Amino acid sequence: MSQEATIHAQYNAAVMAQSAEQARISAADVAREAEYERMRPFMVLRPRMLPDGNQWCALYGENLQEGVAGFGDTPEKAAEAFDKAWRTDDRHAPSRLFNAAESGRGGR
Repeated sequence: MSQEATIHAQYNAAVMAQSAEQARISAADVAREAEYERMRPFMVLRPRMLPDGNQWCALYGENLQEGVAGFGDTPEKAAEAFDKAWRTDDRHAPSRLFNAAESGRGGR
């Protein structure tokens, strides 16, 4: 094999190795993103999604006074607002998230 062919083969091997590493990193990023989505308060607790005038309300609990709610122009924005409300509401420590989900309170 000529020196030029050897260099070309080494270059191709390096490019393939780099592509494989990028694919591995991408797969890990996708898995991490999927796990994050799966563990969102909205996904774990499954609050009721209700139309409220020209907005949507994601409500966990019996009512707005006792529960946690998020409002948005779309169901997705209401779900994001619910996640933020759950995380910032002092009544709901993150450790209680799983207890609430297991008890099935207020979601449906």
